[in-house]
Amino acid sequence: MKPMESRWLDQSSYKEDAEWSIVALTFPDVFTTYERRYCDETIRNTWPVEWERIHGRLLEPGESWTKDKYAFEQMHVGDWVVTSAIRSSLQAGMVEVVARRSGAGIGQDEERRFLVPSAEYEMRDRFGFVIDEQRHAVYDGQSDFLGWPPRRTVP
Repeated sequence: MKPMESRWLDQSSYKEDAEWSIVALTFPDVFTTYERRYCDETIRNTWPVEWERIHGRLLEPGESWTKDKYAFEQMHVGDWVVTSAIRSSLQAGMVEVVARRSGAGIGQDEERRFLVPSAEYEMRDRFGFVIDEQRHAVYDGQSDFLGWPPRRTVP
């Protein structure tokens, strides 16, 4: 039996969601071909840096959900990214959204509401919808969000 690599030993606990793949990677003979394939996918999506070290190559865009999400976040530091959305019953063909500025230390407590055309919102990126302040108007009117009263926002 081969010993478990030290990079995995600092895990504080092993859960069923992803950490099982550490065991499968360490003891592949105990797992089926399907399980080893799923293990590889789990490690690519959960620990892409470790996957790259193990395989000696960089993951391309689209090969790791975690790495792609990080790239999205880096590309949109300082942008308004939607955190919640609801189809507007008050503005036909629009989605009312709540957005926050993304990135560490960038007014993350500040929220703004915007109106976005429904068809445009449906085409959002899998990691979120980024507000274009030139096209999407700050919205301060009556809201479909439960308990959200109209308020003045600072442009």
